[in-house]
Amino acid sequence: AAYFNAYRTGKGEKVTTSLYGSAIWVMGIQIALAQFGAKIPSTWEEPTQMASLHDYHTSDDEWIRICCLDVARSWKSLCRALGIEEYGDDPRFNTSSAQHENRRLGVQLIQKQIEKQPYAYWEKQLVENDIPFERHHMPAQVANDEQAQVNHYVEHVEYPNGKEVYLAMPPFQFRNAGNPGKERAPRLGEHTVQVLTEQGFSPNEIDALLAKSAVRQFKD
Repeated sequence: AAYFNAYRTGKGEKVTTSLYGSAIWVMGIQIALAQFGAKIPSTWEEPTQMASLHDYHTSDDEWIRICCLDVARSWKSLCRALGIEEYGDDPRFNTSSAQHENRRLGVQLIQKQIEKQPYAYWEKQLVENDIPFERHHMPAQVANDEQAQVNHYVEHVEYPNGKEVYLAMPPFQFRNAGNPGKERAPRLGEHTVQVLTEQGFSPNEIDALLAKSAVRQFKD
């Protein structure tokens, strides 16, 4: 769009983007669904990653991502943080290859511990033991995030029934174009009468078309 505008007008355009805005755009459907009550994320069936590089659910319905890539260096510290020191030298978990082979058992072991305490408790334990981790921001939380709203990564939309949500915006912005905002798409047949009128059809002609179901007009 910026290139076409420059080609047409001879004027350049500043285009900005961000990793956060791009992530919100990619997760746009989940962010919208979460505001309508969808449960995201759901529980896992078969872990695809090793236990020290996985997502875990706390007792207060938060999620933590543990990110220990160097298993040989960090496994004992992670066990100490989780209160399972007896597994620090367990050959099933103390190397990357062993963790991958025993990933279901390892994930179950850690999940059993983490689900006993709230996020704040585990945040303190993990920080004190120098364990890399991150708190997951759930899709519904992203929709209400001040940074996302102020930077127009999400835009407020109100539906005719009064439901208010924040929907993801494209992950790039044009300085001169400004913020176009976001509105709902028209309902199927919402503007039928208006369009036919603009095309020169009389009210009687439009009524006749509606009566024959040749066209339809949306009704609340």
